Amino acid sequence: MEFICKRLSIQAIAHNLACADDITTGWSPNETNVHLYSDTVHALLNEEQQRSNMPTVVTHAVVGLAAGTAVSGQKMPARFWVLSAVCPMLPDLDVLAFVFKIPYAHPFGHRGFSHSLTFALIVGLLVTIVFFRKERLRPKRFMLLSLYFFLITATHGVLDAMTNGGLGVALLAPFDNTRYFMPWRPIQVSPIGIRRFFSHWGLMVALSELLWVWTPSIVIVAIVKWVKGKKRLRPYFEKVIR
Repeated sequence: MEFICKRLSIQAIAHNLACADDITTGWSPNETNVHLYSDTVHALLNEEQQRSNMPTVVTHAVVGLAAGTAVSGQKMPARFWVLSAVCPMLPDLDVLAFVFKIPYAHPFGHRGFSHSLTFALIVGLLVTIVFFRKERLRPKRFMLLSLYFFLITATHGVLDAMTNGGLGVALLAPFDNTRYFMPWRPIQVSPIGIRRFFSHWGLMVALSELLWVWTPSIVIVAIVKWVKGKKRLRPYFEKVIR
């Protein structure tokens, strides 16, 4: 609510500066003044947008680990699990755009190219090539690993598009830089920064992600494990019946 009120007040100030002359001083907005206040207002809005634009990084990692648990049919090396957690978090490296003063809405700003399906595809291929080099001799396994890492990286942009704040996600970049949201957006956006997370807002974010991301992930893993266990036990039960 604080964010919404502050955002509206900033926009109101911008509107008043743009549309009204100062009767007391005789000031009227010329082109230089318009650019000056416009830059200031956009800077303030950009600062506010940084505070609310994604699920927490930990939740993205949980989705990757849940996916790995669900699809792995055998004991996987440690690097598989590390990458399963890291790949879904990679897109949020674009928060560095704020450090380098790259505008939020820029193609390489936050939720831009790094949140796209193209970026996820590149990550999937590079991760498999670099960390699973031996699999290149087994084309089918190489393709499955590449597909797996592509999909778990792509979940980041999809989840961000299901949040209720910030700008949309450039899912189709670099071919289309339009920012998209999903029709259904139940996930509460998370603030950037640890200090802001330990607040009432942070608690609401945690509860939202527990309900809409963690719980479904756990349920899906449990169902998959149950089905796999049932298949493994089937030969044993058939032998007993006979």
